[in-house]
Amino acid sequence: MSLAPFGCAGHEIALAVRNNGKTLEVKRSVTQKGLPRNETKNISLPFQVMPHNTSASYNSGKNGGELSVFFSQSSSQGGEIILTTFTVYANPSSNDQKVPMGAVQEADHFLFSPQGAAMYDANFTVVLKGSILEFRSTSVFEDDDGTKSLHATQTVQLPITPAPEQIECNGEQVTVWFNRMVDSTVADFEVYIQ
Repeated sequence: MSLAPFGCAGHEIALAVRNNGKTLEVKRSVTQKGLPRNETKNISLPFQVMPHNTSASYNSGKNGGELSVFFSQSSSQGGEIILTTFTVYANPSSNDQKVPMGAVQEADHFLFSPQGAAMYDANFTVVLKGSILEFRSTSVFEDDDGTKSLHATQTVQLPITPAPEQIECNGEQVTVWFNRMVDSTVADFEVYIQ
């Protein structure tokens, strides 16, 4: 989403997401008749956004000052949707290099969560691709040969093709509900403008 013209410096613009992740608030400082004034514009978003997949940049030399806001809710690569990210912290006494995700099936949902810890921190990204849920993990560590990274993907074929609203992410736990929608609560957050 691009907004222009702003006609001001980047530090005079503030960007926030409000209203449970569904409203973009844009503020800018202006001077009118020699007096400083703040202008605020609220823009309704067509879907709920989260802090981890919202970013912005400002180019003062383009179109009189253009603010670009990016929402990485889904990628152009086959319609995958990033649901959440989290870290499973290392347990130095572990002999495991990877953290497996376990699943528990109840009558109305699946619950996925990490099963233990590995010897390295594991940074997870959870992705929905139709009826496939992917748990992608990356661990970066040092050994005698320098910095190394370890990548792993655990794929789960779900018996349904859930809408993102049927998936609840809470810390390291991911719940897929069969017959109900989840109204995720998103606290207001500021967006850093590059």
